[in-house]
Amino acid sequence: MSSLKLNGVNKIYPSGESALFNIEFQTKDKEFIVIVGGEASGKSTLLRIIAGLEEPSSGAVLIDNKDVTDVDPKDRDVAMVFRSSTLYPALNVFDNMAFGLRLRKAPQAVIEQSQPGRCPREMRMRRGRDGTINRRMENGTNYR
Repeated sequence: MSSLKLNGVNKIYPSGESALFNIEFQTKDKEFIVIVGGEASGKSTLLRIIAGLEEPSSGAVLIDNKDVTDVDPKDRDVAMVFRSSTLYPALNVFDNMAFGLRLRKAPQAVIEQSQPGRCPREMRMRRGRDGTINRRMENGTNYR
C-alpha cells in the first residue's frame, strides 16, 4: 500500500464542463478510503485521474510523495475496483481484488497480507429460475 496525495486537482472538459474543482486530498500508507457522491459528481473521474487513465487539467497526483501526474498508468502500480460485478463475475470479491497481484506473480503471502481477513461480505452470484442473476452478499442483502 502507498500514501496518496492530490494537490489542487482540476478537471475541465473541452466543452467547458468542470468535473473536479481544486481537489485537495491525502491518505496515509495502509489507510482504507471510500469515495462516495451523487450521480455525475466526479467520483469516476477522480479515480481515473489517480489511476492515470485520464489527465487532470491542472494539479498534481502524488503516490508515496512522488509526482506521478505524467506517469503512464502501467507504471503507477494502482488498481481500480468498480462496484459493478462486470470485472470477473465468477470470482468472489477477494479473488477480484487479488487478480492484479496474481497477474504480477506476487507470492501468496503478499496477496494474503494485502487483504487481511479477506472481505467479510464476499459476493455470491446465483442464477434464478428465470435465468436472471441474483446478486446477494453473504448476509443476504442485495448488491446493486
